[in-house]
Order: sequence, then C-alpha cells, then structure tokens
Amino acid sequence: MTKNWTIRSLIFAFLGAYTTIIGTGLYFAPDFLAKKLVMSETERRASLWQIRVLGLLAEDQHSPSHQFDFQHLDEHSKEAMQHFVLASDAFRLRLFKGDGDFFWSSHSDVKPISDQTFFKQQLKHGIIVQQMSYPRIAQIEGFDTEHMGEVYSDQDIRTVLKTYVPVMAGTQVTGIVETCRDVTQQIGIYKTRLTIAGLLIASALSLTIITALVLSYQYRRRTSILAKAQREKEQAIMRKDLRRNREVRLLSQLSEWMQASKSMEELFEIASSILQKLLPDAAGSIYIYSNSRDVLEGMASWNGAQHQAEMLPDECWGLRRGRVYIHGLDEIDFACSHDHDSHDAVYVCLPIVAHGDTIGLMHLDLGALGQDEHTTDKAVKLAQTCAEQLSLAIANVRLRDELRSQSIRDPLTGLYNRRHFFETCRNRIATARRKEQNFAIASFDVDHFKLFNDNHGHDAGDMVLRAVGECLLNNFDGNDLSFRIGGEEFTILLYDCDQDQAFERIEALRQTIEDIVLHYDGNALPNITMSAGIAMFPTDGQMPQDLMKAADQALYRAKAAGRNQVLLVNNPQELTLDLDWQKSEASETDKDSNPGTIQDLQDALIKATA
Repeated sequence: MTKNWTIRSLIFAFLGAYTTIIGTGLYFAPDFLAKKLVMSETERRASLWQIRVLGLLAEDQHSPSHQFDFQHLDEHSKEAMQHFVLASDAFRLRLFKGDGDFFWSSHSDVKPISDQTFFKQQLKHGIIVQQMSYPRIAQIEGFDTEHMGEVYSDQDIRTVLKTYVPVMAGTQVTGIVETCRDVTQQIGIYKTRLTIAGLLIASALSLTIITALVLSYQYRRRTSILAKAQREKEQAIMRKDLRRNREVRLLSQLSEWMQASKSMEELFEIASSILQKLLPDAAGSIYIYSNSRDVLEGMASWNGAQHQAEMLPDECWGLRRGRVYIHGLDEIDFACSHDHDSHDAVYVCLPIVAHGDTIGLMHLDLGALGQDEHTTDKAVKLAQTCAEQLSLAIANVRLRDELRSQSIRDPLTGLYNRRHFFETCRNRIATARRKEQNFAIASFDVDHFKLFNDNHGHDAGDMVLRAVGECLLNNFDGNDLSFRIGGEEFTILLYDCDQDQAFERIEALRQTIEDIVLHYDGNALPNITMSAGIAMFPTDGQMPQDLMKAADQALYRAKAAGRNQVLLVNNPQELTLDLDWQKSEASETDKDSNPGTIQDLQDALIKATA
C-alpha cells in the first residue's frame, strides 16, 4: 500500500511539473521564437537589400559596389532609392559611411552612429546588428499609417526592427546599410503558428505521456494481477503440497499406530482419533461384521457422528452393490436406511475389504464437502486410502488375536491353557507383591473322568469337559481367570480375596457343576462331580510352582477324603472320615478294578496329609 501511494505521488508531481512547464512554454516560447524567426528573416532580407542598394548606387556613380566613396546622390538616385523603399516591406532606409557618419536617409537626416557602442563593438568588426523596439506610431518617423491598405492609430504600439548591415571591403567597413521594418504583424503570425504548433506538440506529447501512463498503469495492473495470480497459484500449490504431506504423514502414523495396536478396541480408538484429523470436515462411523456375519456392529465415530449399535448389511447400498456408493451427487440415487432421514444428504459408504473379503463399512457424511464435486472426489479418495489401511490393520489384529488365542487357549473348552496360566500367575504374583494383596489358586479335576471315556466313549468325555469349561467361563471373568491345565485338570486364579472367600467361590462352583445334566446318544450321563484344592498367596507359596504344588496336595487330600469336595491347604484337620462313606467308596473302587480296603484308604489319607 505504501509503495502504491509513493508511485501515485510521484506521478501527480510529474504531471504538475509537466503542466507548469508546458503552460510556461506555451506562454513565453512562441513570442521568443517568433522574434528570433523574424530577426533571422530580416537579417537575410537586409543582406539582399544591401546588395540591391549597392547595385543602385553603382549604376548611378559608376563606382565599385562595395564602398561608399561618393559625396552625394543625384535626384535620379534618390528617386530610385525611394522607389526601392516603397517596393520593399521596410518603411525606412538609411546609409552610413564606414566611419559611422550619416550618408543618406529615405526620410530626414539623422545623426551619425559613430559614437554608438554597437558600432564600435560589432559593426566595425563586420557583425550585423539588430535592434527591436516598441514605439508608438506617432513616434515612428516615416511610418505610413495607411501602409498596405491598413489604417493605424497614432497611439498604436508597433514592433520595429532595425537592422545594421556593414559593407565590407576585405576586412574594412566601407559603409553601413540600416533598414527599419514593422514586424508586428509578422511576429503575430509566427507567434500564432508557433502557439498552434506548440499546442499540437504539447497535445501530442501529453497524449503520448497519458498513453504511456495508461499503458504503464495497465501493465503494472496486469503485472500485479498476474503476480497475484502466480502467488495465489504458488500458495495453492504450497497449501496442496502441505496438505498432501500432512495427509501422507497422518496416513503413515495411522498405519504405524494401528499396526502397533493390541486389540480391536484400541485399533478403533486410534483410527477415530487420526481420521478426525485426516477428514476434519466429514463426520464418519465404522461398522464391522460380527462373527456370525449377520449384522454389522458400530465400532467408532468421529466429528459428531453417532453410530448405531448394530445394522443389517441390507441397509447399505454400498454393501449390497459391493463397491463405493456416493449419495447426493447423481441424478438417480437412493438413500441407505441406516442413519439417514434426509434424502438430500451427501454421504459416502465405503466397504472395508481385506484379502478379498468384506469385513466392514466406513460411512462418511461429507456435509459442506459434498457441494463441490472435485472436493468430494478428493475426500472419497482419501477415505478409500484410509479404509484400505484400516482393513489391513483389522485383518492383522484379527490374525494376531487368532494366533494368540490359539497359543493361550484350549481349543476344546475355550479356557486358557497351561502356558498362559504360568505367565498370568507370575504377573499376578508381581502385582500382589506390589499392592500387598492376597489371591488364591484353586486346582480341581473331574471325578472318575476315566469312566466317562471308558463307558461312553471319548466324545462323551469331551462333552463333559466342554460343559465344565462353559461353566467356568460363565462364573469366572474379569480379574478371575480359569485354565485347563491338561486332561480333566483345571485351575482357577481368584484375584484379591482371602481363603474364606475363595472357599465359598469354589464350593459354589462345585455345586453348580454337580447340577449339570448331560445327555449323550439319547442317554443321560452320570452326574459330574469335582474335587478341588485351594492354595493362598503368599502363605502357601511365593512362586507359581510352589502354589500349584500346594493346591495339588490339597486336591489329592480331597480325592483321598472321598472326592466331590473342596479343601484348603493350611487346615487339613477339617477332614473327618466317615467309615460308612468310605465303605461305599471302596466298593465303588472295586468296581473300577482297583481293589483296596478301608485300611488302605486310611493309610493313603495319612500319607497324603503327612
């Protein structure tokens, strides 16, 4: 802005100076130049008159025409000279000798010019002298007031030009010819012509300057517009590059963070956070197929969008058509029935495809972005890239979860396996030590499990194990975890509890398992019972192996005491033997081809509790 005002001030100053110069020149220059032109023309005519006068004198006196050596003129010469004056535009002619004395005049006699400064300094050296004066007509001797048909007043002021032309003989001045002309009209004519010419030149120059200024202004304006357009283009390119770099950076971060996520919940939390920055003007939601693939579950939303808990695949035209569906831009389109009440909304449904399988849906409400087709295309392409990254991340997390589940879970019961038990137990011990807490380990197995396999087959045994596993999954979740150690052996970790609470929980489990009713091949299976032992941290052990051994010892005592019961490690005195029950148990043992006596059972019990 300051630069523009500076340029404008300079232009106005130039125009002011230019106008002043032109006005001053048009006022003074024509008069000055007209006088110079008249003086030049008069000087040329005076030279011609000198030659003519000298010729007349030579004809009359028979003397050389370059000097005045005669004494006087006769009447015939005077009459010839008078006619010469009348024929010329000079109204007076005078002749002087070389020394400045008066010789002859067309009117009255005059004084010599020998004492004049111009004679001494210029005429004696052969220089023509011109003198311009402005007398009134009454003061001009020999002026004809009716000259050339014009009538003048005695008070009119005229411009009179006297011209002294020296007659040279070598380097000597032999005579001087003086002519007097009325140049008023001639100067006026020249002045008018010069003024007109000056006006034309000034107009042409002004027009040229104005044209130059206009062209300069247009050039500067065009240059400014082009420069501004170029700057805007460069800024747009820069903004586009910055936006592209930001998008690439965010996409890279999206991929990196999603690849590092450990669960689906964490993955969708990361995705919604980064997609909110990648697509700030679009509200979006993500739906993923459930394991049954009959519905899609809402997993995440951003920028104010609200996703449904569930939606059917048939509710989305994008899923039904198997490709990206943009609603609100084509002349013919139909609204999806999920999340949309307005048929005028511009939104995009992008199926999320991983390894050729559709695993979910990304829904984007474009809002203001949908007003411009170019902007919509850019947003859709960016969303497709995000969907591709998301699909790969979901597939990787699912594969990782599946592999981890296979490595830490028992495929038959769905419980955690022995490997995960020891890893979890070590972590639980470290947490309990840090927080000074207690926790319990319960070890149990199914009583007489071999009879299920021998009498009903291994499929029946697997059914029993699955039923026990389902019961454990239903009763122990969150911080309390259940494990299948191997065969019919199971272990439970009870978090932050004392031995009474642990005993109550496991006793309740025993009763629940005892109430299970199973049928196999049309027949009811025998009731399922369990024997369990409970060890407490830190009183019964400081390491997973020690706790497991202590719980197993309590389990062995429970089996020796007659099975279908729960015992603690640190109070075996709670066991009281019932001989009648032992007899029936011994009889059952004989049926299992494992003969023994009551005394043998007592010896085994004493040995187990030693």
